[in-house]
Amino acid sequence: MNDTHSANYQTETSLSDVVRALWRRKWIILLVVPLFIVAAYFYTQRLPKQWEADAQLLVVQRADAGGAGTVGGYIAPQPESITTQIAMMHTTAMADRALSWLKNQELVTGQTLDTGGATPGSLQGSLVTSSPADSQIINLTVFGSSHDQSVLLANAVAQSFVQWRQEEASKDVKATEARLRKEVAAARILMEDTQRKKLAFQQGHKILDSNSQAQIGLSRLTASENAITAIQAELAGQQSLVNQLNAQLQANNHSIQTLGPRDDALTTALSDQLSALKLQRAQMARKVTPAFPGQLPVMDANIKDLEERLAKAVAATKDPTNPTLSGQAGLQSNYQSALTQLNTTKVRLAQAEATKNEAAASIAPLVQTGSAYDRIAGQAQSATAYYNGLQHDLITARLRENQINADVQITQPAVGPEGPTKPVLQVNLVMGALLGLLASLAAIFIIEQMDRRIRTEYQVERLGSGPILGALPRLSRASLSLLNRRQLPVPVAEAYSLTGANLLRVLGTSLPGHGRLVMVTSAQPGEGKSLTAAELARSLARSGKQVILVDADMREPVQNTLFDDAPSSGLIEVLSGKVLLDDALASSETPNLSVLFNNAPRSNSADIVVSPHMTNFLQMIRSRAEVVVLDTPSCTFVDPLLLAPSVDYVLQVIDLGRANEDAVNSTSSVLSGLAPLGLFINRTLKKNAPAYEVARSFAATLAPPSLSGGMTKPPPSLSADQTLLMFRGTSGYTSDPLNGADPLADLADTAHDRAIPLKREDH
Repeated sequence: MNDTHSANYQTETSLSDVVRALWRRKWIILLVVPLFIVAAYFYTQRLPKQWEADAQLLVVQRADAGGAGTVGGYIAPQPESITTQIAMMHTTAMADRALSWLKNQELVTGQTLDTGGATPGSLQGSLVTSSPADSQIINLTVFGSSHDQSVLLANAVAQSFVQWRQEEASKDVKATEARLRKEVAAARILMEDTQRKKLAFQQGHKILDSNSQAQIGLSRLTASENAITAIQAELAGQQSLVNQLNAQLQANNHSIQTLGPRDDALTTALSDQLSALKLQRAQMARKVTPAFPGQLPVMDANIKDLEERLAKAVAATKDPTNPTLSGQAGLQSNYQSALTQLNTTKVRLAQAEATKNEAAASIAPLVQTGSAYDRIAGQAQSATAYYNGLQHDLITARLRENQINADVQITQPAVGPEGPTKPVLQVNLVMGALLGLLASLAAIFIIEQMDRRIRTEYQVERLGSGPILGALPRLSRASLSLLNRRQLPVPVAEAYSLTGANLLRVLGTSLPGHGRLVMVTSAQPGEGKSLTAAELARSLARSGKQVILVDADMREPVQNTLFDDAPSSGLIEVLSGKVLLDDALASSETPNLSVLFNNAPRSNSADIVVSPHMTNFLQMIRSRAEVVVLDTPSCTFVDPLLLAPSVDYVLQVIDLGRANEDAVNSTSSVLSGLAPLGLFINRTLKKNAPAYEVARSFAATLAPPSLSGGMTKPPPSLSADQTLLMFRGTSGYTSDPLNGADPLADLADTAHDRAIPLKREDH
C-alpha cells in the first residue's frame, strides 16, 4: 500500500507542486547561483588573456591549365570546395608550413619573431575559420597571448596557405605542359602518316577532283530518278482517266440497249404520226365497217406499233442519265484520245528508266573510289586539327607558367583589437549563473526526491485511510503566543470547532454511561498531537459535551504544561490503585472539561497499556463522560497500537512539512485496521483554513455506518501480536511461547530501547 501511494504521488506532480517546491527551496537557488557567479568571476580572473587577429582570403576557382577544358581525352581536376580548403587549413601539415614560413621570415629579416613558443598543435587549437554562405571568402581568426603574436600567427597561416595553393597550381600547370608535349609529338606523327596515305591514294587512282566527278554522276542519276517519278505520277493519272472513260462508255451502251437513246425530235415525230393515224382511222371508220377486209385492222395494228414506240421514246427522254447518240460518240472520241496519250507516256517512262540505269552504271566505280578517298582525306584532316589544337594548348600552358597566380588571394591582412578578447567576463558570469541555476535545480530535484515529508493536503487525501475531520492553519508567531495564553485566534477556534463537530458526527450518539473513547496520536513525535488533543477536548466541552482529557502519553506527558497544572496524582496512580479516578480528575478553566494528568514518564509503558488495569480503567472512564480524549504517544512507540483496539475512534494528527510520508502511510494503514480512523491536518498551507473548505473536504467522505446506539463499527482488526509484528518489522519480537519469555515484557523493553527523547511538542 505504501508503495502504491508513493507511486501515485510521484506520477501526479503538477506545475503548482513544482512552483511550491522551488519556492520552498529558494534558499538553495539564492545560495548556489551567487556562489557559481563568484566562482565564474574568480575563474575568469585566473584564465590567461588572449588576443585575436582576423584575416580574410578570397578563393578564385582555378581553371584548366590547358585553357581548353578537355583536351586529348584529359579532364582537368575539379577545383576544391570551400569546405575542403578550410579543412586543409586545419591540418598539422599546414601548421608546420606556417611555422616554417615564420622561420624563413626570421632568416630574411634577421629579426627574432615573437611566436610565443607556438607548436603545430597549439596553432591548430587557436585557429578558427568560417565562410559566409554562398561566398568564396574564408575568414580566419588566430588567438595569441599578445596582440603582436596573434597578428603574426594569423599572417603566417594566411601567407603559408596562399603559398601552398600557388605551389599546387604550379604543379598542375607543369604536369599539364609535360603531358601536352607528349601528346603533341604523337599527334604530329599521326598527322604526317595520314597525309602520306592520302597522297599515295590520289596518285594510285589518278584522282584530281573525285568529288566533282562523283557529283556530276550523282546529279544525272538524281535527275533521271526525278523524271521517272514525274512520269510515273503522270501515267497513273492518265490510266485513271482511261479507266473512268471506259467505265462510262460501258454504262452508256447498256442504257441505250435497254431504253434506247434519248431523242426529243423522235418523240415529237412519233407523237405526230400517231395523232395523224388515229385521225385517219376515225375517218375511215365512218366509211367502212370493221369487217371490211384489209382496212381498219391494218390501221389498228399500225396505231399499236406507234404507241409502243412512242412510249419507249418517252421513257428514254424522261431519264436524264440516258445518253444521246451524239454524246456517246463524243465520249468514244475522248476515250480513244486518252488511250493514245497513255501509250505515249508509257514509252516515255521506258526511255527515262533506261537513262537512269545508264547513269547508275556510269557512277558506281567513281562512287566507290571517292568513298575510300574521302575516308582517307577525313583521317588526314582530323589528325591535322588534333595536332593544331594540342599545339595551341601547349603554347597557352607555357604562357600560364610564366604568369602563374595562386587561386587564393589575401584580401585583408591580419588585424585585431588592442585589448584582449578572451576571456569575456560578462559571458562567463552569465554562464556561471546558468550553471548555478541548473545545479540548484538539480539539487532541489534530488532533495525533493529524497524528501519524503508530506507537504500538501492533496497528499493526505491520497492516503485514503480515513476522512479529514479538520485542519489547523499555519500560525504566525503572534498567533502562537496568543495560543499559549489560551487566547485562540478566530481561525484556530473555527478549525477546532469544526473538527469537534465532524468528530461528533462520526461518533454518533452515545448510550448513557458508555462514552466514546477517542485516541489522538501521530506517526512521529513533534506533530502537535498533544496540543490538538487539548484544544479538541476544550472545543467538545464548549459544545456542551461532558469531556475528559486523559494524558495517556507515558513516554513524555505534556498536558500538565498545557494546562499549567501539576497535580500530585494522575493516570499512573489510578492504574496502580493508589488513587481513585474521581479524586485524580482535575477540573479545568473550560466548563464540562476534566483532565487526568500524568505526572512522570514511564519506561515500562507498554506493560502498563496491555495490563488488565488499563482495560478496567478504560471501561470505567467511559461512564464518567460522553467523550474521553486520550492523548497517546506517537506511533514510533507501541503504546497507541496497543490502545487502538480498545477505543472507538482514532484521530491521527499529520503535520504538513514535518510528517514523513512513509511513516504516515504505514501508521494510517495499521491504525485503520485496528479502529475507525480520522485525520487532522496541522499547519495547512491554506491561509486561515476557511471552515467551508474543510467541511467540503470532509463532506466528500461518507461517515462509516453506525451500530445500534450510535456506536461506529470498526473494520476487522488484527490481533495485538499480529499488529505489533506488522508495525515493528524486524524488532526481534517473537511470540513463540516455547522460549519461556514474556512477549509483552520483551516488547516493552524493545519499545523503551527504541524510544526517541522528545522535547515539548510545539505547534
